[in-house]
Amino acid sequence: MKMIIALGIVLTINIYAQNPNPKSPFISLIGGGTITFHEDFTEDYDSKIGLSYGFNFGFPLSTKLFLYTKATYFSTSGVPTAYRMNYYDSASFSWVPMSQKKDGSASYSQWFINVGLLYTYEFSTEYIFSIAGGFTYTRIRETRSSNYGWVEYPASGNGLLGYFGGAGLEKRFIDTPFSIFSEYQINISIKDIKYIKGDYGASNLNVGLRYYFDNDQY
Repeated sequence: MKMIIALGIVLTINIYAQNPNPKSPFISLIGGGTITFHEDFTEDYDSKIGLSYGFNFGFPLSTKLFLYTKATYFSTSGVPTAYRMNYYDSASFSWVPMSQKKDGSASYSQWFINVGLLYTYEFSTEYIFSIAGGFTYTRIRETRSSNYGWVEYPASGNGLLGYFGGAGLEKRFIDTPFSIFSEYQINISIKDIKYIKGDYGASNLNVGLRYYFDNDQY
């Protein structure tokens, strides 16, 4: 929350200090990797890292400030844990895992929908630094099955995940409506998602191609 308040103060100061003529709207295609924050994810999927892709859209409010939306799709597959063998340690009064068996298949997918503000700072006519922040809505779906016949019904949930924040660097191609960029973003979980328990926040690192609709205001 403090990050959002501080971002709002900085953006407000800069809005009133700049040219009121807005820039062009843009749309971007993105791809990269996502790292989930879910603690037990590696048990079934061996890694917390997976490929992700999506798009984002910016509508100018001024020369430096955009209304910003982004949709990122993250998916991976693995082998679910069929059962675990544990023994009870009387010295520590706790169960200690000995071994586990994996069987079948598991698939996981998650949408991150971000809505917020994007603030840009131009280093030069070619390079732009940006910061973004706002709210994250998410949609989760997971399916597991076994080679021995049992099938677990798909688990799904959706709801307000929490906040997001990120930063990026963009390179323009002068006299064209295109640019390339890279960005790093964190989606912070503040509450359980409907029907799903646990922290399903994530960070992602993306690269992308951006198109500005009005090249004269680029």
